[in-house]
Amino acid sequence: MLDILQSVPILGFISVTVTFFLSLTPGRMAGAEFAAIFAIFTSQAWNMVFGFHQSLRTVPEELAEAARSFRLSAWARFWRLEVPFAVPQLVANMMMSMSGG
Repeated sequence: MLDILQSVPILGFISVTVTFFLSLTPGRMAGAEFAAIFAIFTSQAWNMVFGFHQSLRTVPEELAEAARSFRLSAWARFWRLEVPFAVPQLVANMMMSMSGG
């Protein structure tokens, strides 16, 4: 699903979002500013989403086994294993996304 959503370029839906944000604040420039912020955020978010997804898929089996042996719930496993494992990838992708935005 991520690949399908990412395949639509930002320029493909920017006219719809600009129209939407301009209709929220008629006669003011705030709508155009909201649309610009939305476009920048969208362009930055995809890289970070894919980096986080990749890090979730590459958690070493030894760490997953340790989480099972500690009987971590799904929520505890997410916050104690998967998020800390994803932080280096998120930081690296965040630097690239911010500089690209």
